[in-house]
Amino acid sequence: MLPDQDRDALAHQIRVLEARDADVRALLDDSPVGLFRTRPDGTILYANLALVRLLRYPSREALLATNAADLYAQPGDRQAMLARVEADGTLQSVQARLRRADGAEVWVEFNICRRLGPAGEGAFYEGAVADVTSRRLAEQALGESEWRYRTLAEAARDFIFVVGREGRLEYVNRWAATALGETPEALVGRALADLFPPDVAERHRSRIVTVFETREPAYWEEPDNLRGREVWLGTSLAPVEDESGHVRAVLGISRDITERKSLEEQYRQAQKLEALGQFAGGVAHDFNNLLTAILGYANLLQGELGPAHRLAPDVAEILKAGERAAALTRRLMAFARKQHVQPRVLDLGPAVGELAAMLPRLVGEDVEIRLGLDPATPRVLLDPVQLEQILLNLASNARDAMPGGGRITIETGQVTLSGTSEASRATGAVGHFAFIAVGDTGTGMDAAIRDRIFEPFFTTKPQGKGTGLGLSTVYGIVRQAGGHVWASSEVNAGTTVYVYLPLEAGDLAPGRSAGAAGPSLSGSETILLVEDEDVVRALAQQILERRGYRVLAASGGEEALRLASARNGDIDLLVTDVVMPQMNGRELAERLTAAYPAVCVLFMSGYAEGALVPSGPSQSVAPFLPKPYSPDTLVRAVREALDGCGRRTD
Repeated sequence: MLPDQDRDALAHQIRVLEARDADVRALLDDSPVGLFRTRPDGTILYANLALVRLLRYPSREALLATNAADLYAQPGDRQAMLARVEADGTLQSVQARLRRADGAEVWVEFNICRRLGPAGEGAFYEGAVADVTSRRLAEQALGESEWRYRTLAEAARDFIFVVGREGRLEYVNRWAATALGETPEALVGRALADLFPPDVAERHRSRIVTVFETREPAYWEEPDNLRGREVWLGTSLAPVEDESGHVRAVLGISRDITERKSLEEQYRQAQKLEALGQFAGGVAHDFNNLLTAILGYANLLQGELGPAHRLAPDVAEILKAGERAAALTRRLMAFARKQHVQPRVLDLGPAVGELAAMLPRLVGEDVEIRLGLDPATPRVLLDPVQLEQILLNLASNARDAMPGGGRITIETGQVTLSGTSEASRATGAVGHFAFIAVGDTGTGMDAAIRDRIFEPFFTTKPQGKGTGLGLSTVYGIVRQAGGHVWASSEVNAGTTVYVYLPLEAGDLAPGRSAGAAGPSLSGSETILLVEDEDVVRALAQQILERRGYRVLAASGGEEALRLASARNGDIDLLVTDVVMPQMNGRELAERLTAAYPAVCVLFMSGYAEGALVPSGPSQSVAPFLPKPYSPDTLVRAVREALDGCGRRTD
């Protein structure tokens, strides 16, 4: 038995140790991390309060009464972890799912070590458990998000890439890698300088550096070469920031915009040709007024002088020059799509075949003509005169491209144009068409010239050798007919011009009877003549009065209405120009026929627009006289307009 003094000392030491043990236990319970000690059989020797709270047990005693193996959501997880501990002595940062007391599951991260107990007690395991459910869910969401966006990036038909600060690729999608002839794995880590020519690589590097420095996105469009194929790329760059807000990389997306650029160029070309057409039509309209006067007075003078007069040859030359000028304005009007036309349903093959018969005289003996006309003979709705203009202009251009002789091939048929065909990309045409193709074996042309050949006055011929209106005339005629035209050509490989016309299912239009006798062109009716050009008005009045008509002449719509009112509508025919200041011919005709329904109407203009103008109760569509006109043409048109209204008085 210990002395009292030793017993007191031992009791003090025990109290000190118990106090220290209480402090340690309090410290362990206050830890935010779950702490445990278990035996190999699953007996839980110790669990701190953090672990009790983590697993939602009502008390420490309730948790200690549970076997550790029963806490795992997946059977076998504990044995697998302990096997690794036995092998290595410790286990670091291994995740598993535990089942809480309420049945819910929680993801935790284990750190476990193996220790030996006092003699006879064997080994045990102790360690720490941290709740990583939120982190695990965030990682899972991040993984799913990364998978989703990676899938989108890999499936996209855009070139997607990420470049780091060192100018090396950190990511490139498969579509971009394929375009460069590589695999994504082979491209990651490579510098831009390794992938592009020096000037291109430096341009790209400079733009990427600018994004790093300014933190501003960038976008540009430019042509590029992808494995020998010329394409247009639209590229955007955007900064990629890290958690601290620093730009760590640049994301780039490049899209092939070649098709869009092609469509934009088509639109610009169409706008340019439309503007040129408006200008050409306006010039031709004004010039037609002058030509009407020149040709009209020259015709009158020729009739007065007679063929034996010494000045008759001079007048004839004036008429020839005037006719050439008139032909020039007709070409301008065709390009502007304001030419007066009389379309008919034609069998394209036979119609082209008949016209081709006269081409040898045009192209010369050193040019061979070959025909390839589709026996199915597609039908089109077209003015036969315009078809002749198309063929003659194309054949003439083909001949001029072969100064040393060669071969012209003319083909007709049907074709279906898809949106991906070269013809569709060039013209925008999609669907079923009849076509005329005129090809030559001549010098051909480069793309810069080919893009301008349908512009009026553009020509590659020497000065004085061409007007530059041949192909622009073809363009205008075809567009007016609702069709499309384009040219395929290469230098020293010849040229083929393709004309696509809408298919027509109607019956063939009958031709006019060649032997029918014409009516007398004279008359005694009263005509209200309205023309704002003084010289043209005076000429027309003189021509009509010489044929016996009573003519009331007015320079504009208001004056014409006053003259009609003064005669109480006692007028047989209104002959009016369409384009006039203040009141145009259409408005004049509407107001006059509204007041005097019996008045007939004849429109005249340098444009073709007046051909489809309603004239009043007696006529659904007014007749139309295009300028320039000859005296005989004018009186014939007047006579036909009167007879069409039943106004024959002689």
